[in-house]
Amino acid sequence: MAEITVLRVVDEGATAAKTIKLNPCWDVEKEFKRAKWFHYSTKTVEGIKQLSAFLTQAASDKHSLLIRGVLALHKDPHQPVRRLGVKGHGENGFFLSHPQGQPWLLLDFDGIPCPNSIDFLKHPKLGIEYLVSLLPSYFHGVSYHYHLSSGAGLDGGKTIRAHILYWLDKPVHDDVLRAWAKGINCHGPLIDTQLFGAVQPHYTADPIFDGVPDPFFEKRSGFVKAKSDTVTLPKLVPPGYASVGIASGLNPSEAFSTYLNAVGGQCNFFSVKIFRRVHWGGGLSLSG
Repeated sequence: MAEITVLRVVDEGATAAKTIKLNPCWDVEKEFKRAKWFHYSTKTVEGIKQLSAFLTQAASDKHSLLIRGVLALHKDPHQPVRRLGVKGHGENGFFLSHPQGQPWLLLDFDGIPCPNSIDFLKHPKLGIEYLVSLLPSYFHGVSYHYHLSSGAGLDGGKTIRAHILYWLDKPVHDDVLRAWAKGINCHGPLIDTQLFGAVQPHYTADPIFDGVPDPFFEKRSGFVKAKSDTVTLPKLVPPGYASVGIASGLNPSEAFSTYLNAVGGQCNFFSVKIFRRVHWGGGLSLSG
C-alpha cells in the first residue's frame, strides 16, 4: 500500500498539462505555465491495478500532478504548499523523501529512437512493448501502466516518449532508486534519473491540443496485465569496498559481474565508473 502525494495547482492561469499549439511561424510548439503554489492531498493506492485506475482518471485532470515525497511534519497540510524539498531549503522546504521508500516507480523514456518495424502513431502499444524490452529482464512479464508523454508523436513517430509505471514487491528509498537508475543508464541514456527525488513532478495529465490534432488514434494511456503484478528489484552488492569479500562473500570481480546482471548493463567505461561511485563509495543496496 502507498500514500501518494497529489499536488493541485493554485496559481491562476497555471496548469499541470502542456498545451500543444502552432506558433506564429506555423511550427508546432509546447506551451506550459508552471505553478508555484499547490493544494496538498494524498491518495491511498494498493497495487498496480488501483494505481492504473487512479492514473486513468488523473489523465483528464489538467491541474494536478504527483510527487514521490511526503509532507514535512512542520508544515500544515491545509495550507498551500510549494514544491520545495526540505533537503536544500531547510525550514522553507515542504517535502522530503519517504523514509521507508515507495513501492511504486515511474520510468520516463524521452526520445528513444523508434524501430522502423513499428508504426508508433498507429500502434503506440507496440512502441511501449519495445521500451519494456529494453529494460532488465526482471521487468519482463510484469503488469504496468503506460502514459504517452506530451511530446510523443510530434516528430511523426521517429522517437518514443512515454512513462511506464510499475509496482514493486517492497518499498525502495529514492536514493537507492537514483543509484539503480544510473546503473540502468550506464551503457547509454534510457530513463530519466531525476524522477527519483522528493519533489520532482510526475505529470499525469494528457496534453491540451489547441488547433493541433492529437497525433494518436488510440488512447494515450492504458494498463497492460502480465503474469506478475510486482517487480522484484535485485540487490546491488557490495555494501562497501572493504567489506566486499567478507560481508557478501564476493571478490571485486564477482561483485562487478553481479552488478552488471542486476542493471542489465554491459562492461564498459561508464558501467565501471557507476559501479565504483555507487558501491565502493556510497554503500547503497536495493534493500534500502
